[in-house]
Amino acid sequence: MDSAISTQSREMQDHAAWSSRPKRIRRRFPVPLPAKIFVRRFLKSTKKRRRAVLIEDTVTENVSSTGCYLFLSIEPEVGSKVRMEIEMLNRGAAQAATVLCRGRVVRVERDAQQDRFGVACSIDHYRIVSATATAARTAEPATTHMLSA
Repeated sequence: MDSAISTQSREMQDHAAWSSRPKRIRRRFPVPLPAKIFVRRFLKSTKKRRRAVLIEDTVTENVSSTGCYLFLSIEPEVGSKVRMEIEMLNRGAAQAATVLCRGRVVRVERDAQQDRFGVACSIDHYRIVSATATAARTAEPATTHMLSA
């Protein structure tokens, strides 16, 4: 009887541990790609919370068909809407393409050692455009900006 209870208890613990683990829908690829991130809405520490927009050049840590992980200098709020321009480098082609994405922040982790924030973003919608079309739209130098919308 005791062994039946301990087996059932162990199975419940195993199920609880399994169900609390993050579930990956798609395979993640550790690909560092140049990206420009536009984030709306920040934590309360930012004075213009709802009207603030962060524009930051960064590099992806990993990507999948449903999301990406990257680092930012300012902590966005989970649930914030994001727009991303991720440059896809193609070895064989003369030009790179840019993936224009819309999504939201799903997780934020503080990296205290390097004074930055790891940000997981979902990708809800994307489209691929040529690099020449993207270059015509963005004639701005690479930096971090705070704009009022």
